[in-house]
Formats: sequence, structure tokens, C-alpha cells
Amino acid sequence: MKFEIVDGQSIQSALTDITAEQDPTLKSLKLAPLCSALWAEQGVELVVAGGSAIEIFTEGAYASGDLDMSHATKATLPIAQRKEIMGLLGATGGPRNWQVAGMYLDLLGPVGSFARTP
Repeated sequence: MKFEIVDGQSIQSALTDITAEQDPTLKSLKLAPLCSALWAEQGVELVVAGGSAIEIFTEGAYASGDLDMSHATKATLPIAQRKEIMGLLGATGGPRNWQVAGMYLDLLGPVGSFARTP
């Protein structure tokens, strides 16, 4: 699934659909391209990773319970910009772990490895 247009109306429509989805695997399949599209607008490519990739690959036979996304490149964004992007989704938390549309999203890669806190 690819998210073509990222504007306020399409974001809200997608979030309504994601929030209403009861199947956690389908919820991840809907949230991942939305997040990828928003981050791509800022030059950062995110891909599904970790347990989430296994969950999608096994069509839900393995359930990770969250959505893991990782940077496909070394490009990252300052914390303020990450908060702004995720704020478009009504996400809370950050800068690495977010709650959005009734599920948890973990950003792996440079976001986590550059942290200066325990």
C-alpha cells in the first residue's frame, strides 16, 4: 500500500480508518505507508522493520504488538521536526516511541542510537 497524497484531509481520513481497524496487522499495514510518506516529504526514508516485518510477512501469525519502522538511510530529523511530523498524526510521546491511532510506533535506527539519555 502506498500513500499518494499527504494533506490534512487525507491524513485525517487515513487516521479515522486506522483507528477503526481492529486487526493489528492491518492497522500496521495502514499506518506504515502514511508515516513513510510524511517522513519522505522531509527527505527521510522509513521502512517497516523488526517484529513488524515478520508480522506482515506471516500475515499476522506472529504478532509484535507495535509497529517498528527504521531509517533506510542515515538521514534523520531534529527532535522538533519529528514532533511536528508526528503531531500531524495526533501522535503522543517521542522522540523514538509514539502512540498514534490506537497503536505504538517505534522508530529504530539513528533516532534511537543517537540518544544521549539512558
